[in-house]
Amino acid sequence: MKNSRITKYPSTGVRVRSVDRIFKVLVLVSAVLAMVLFAAVVGQRIYRGSRNSRASGYFSDAVAKSREGDYQAAVSSYEEIVEQEPDNINVLNNLGILHASRGDGDEALACFKKAIRPEINVEKSHYNLGNLYLSKSDIASAVKHYKSAVIQRADYAKPHIMLAAVYESQGNRNRAVREYEELLRIEREQQKRLLGDRGLSREKYIKLKHSFDVRNLLSKGFIHERMGESDKALAKYEAALDVEQDFIPARIRRGIVYFSSGEYEEAEREIRKALGVDPELKGFEVSLADFYFMKGKGDRVRDMFGRLVEAYPRSIVLKDYLGGLLLKEEEYGEAAEVFKEILAIDPGYARAYGGIGNACLRLGMDEKAEKQLKRAVELSPRAPDNYYNLACVFSRRGDMEEALRWLTESMKRGFSDSKHIRSDPALENLRASGMLSRVGI
Repeated sequence: MKNSRITKYPSTGVRVRSVDRIFKVLVLVSAVLAMVLFAAVVGQRIYRGSRNSRASGYFSDAVAKSREGDYQAAVSSYEEIVEQEPDNINVLNNLGILHASRGDGDEALACFKKAIRPEINVEKSHYNLGNLYLSKSDIASAVKHYKSAVIQRADYAKPHIMLAAVYESQGNRNRAVREYEELLRIEREQQKRLLGDRGLSREKYIKLKHSFDVRNLLSKGFIHERMGESDKALAKYEAALDVEQDFIPARIRRGIVYFSSGEYEEAEREIRKALGVDPELKGFEVSLADFYFMKGKGDRVRDMFGRLVEAYPRSIVLKDYLGGLLLKEEEYGEAAEVFKEILAIDPGYARAYGGIGNACLRLGMDEKAEKQLKRAVELSPRAPDNYYNLACVFSRRGDMEEALRWLTESMKRGFSDSKHIRSDPALENLRASGMLSRVGI
């Protein structure tokens, strides 16, 4: 993303991305909550009144395992359904999402392509394909599929959200805002239809109207936020809270605005208030932990993650984030142990092998680093950082040809930080060899 910042560790070749904070909070929350909620909703639609009790049982098990963060078990249950019902569009979409979350891009792509059929839910398949191509940095293909999803279903909101995010990442604020305005239009059309229902009682009408007014204030505030008009955004969020004091989304967005402005105490206050209304919003505890980390309060971060991991002991997402946090704090041994815990839950989780490889590289355990990083490459061949770290391993070992080969492969997959390559101590031998000129550095 255009607004990404790179934090470099002088002792190794590892990069750690710290993405734009607004998107980071959304991604974290989605990782912890959204997939489970989506699976539960789809489950109700697919198996309401299902005649196949065996398939229904597998689906219920898949949803439960997803909720626990046990993605490998969830994948196995979905695959059992696909064996019985190879054309089940919704299950193929869910299975593709899980494969993507584990870094199995090719498997995810196969599922989403099978799910594109004209008679049912084709818009979801296009949307999922867009997400997959976006994860591979194939922006053109991602945009193509998001637009196809919108063509298939004009009132489908999710593709508009992703198109807006893509346009923002490209610095095209005007096009992003147009997508957000389209979202607001879709929302208002839906509200109009609901309020126009003649069967509504007056009490129900008033309740719905109140809810819609609050949501519209939130949407207007968000559009101001994306236009860089922070004061106007905060005013709209405050207006929403005046209407409904415990409206959590307004609290969260106020916290994000404050955080993006560097006003950490105010951000913490808003997130704390949201958690006070609903303590079960564990995903936002992750963002609050991130606030503490940015402020150097490592002990509080550890304490919060201890509670989160205790609450969700099989959540790969939380363990993955905790492992990354420990790497940032240079607690390499502890980080490796956390990533090993992930592999005990899901032996095919590519990011865990990459995390262990990173930790071993920083600890000077080059042979172990090589083994783990090669396994990560095998499972997730499009992730450039694992190739880069292997280049560091071979450079330190003195094998310049192999170092250059892995560096070249990392650059083919999107590693483009030439400044870091020129300064990274782990590549000192490769630079001294003069061979970097072969890759234009």
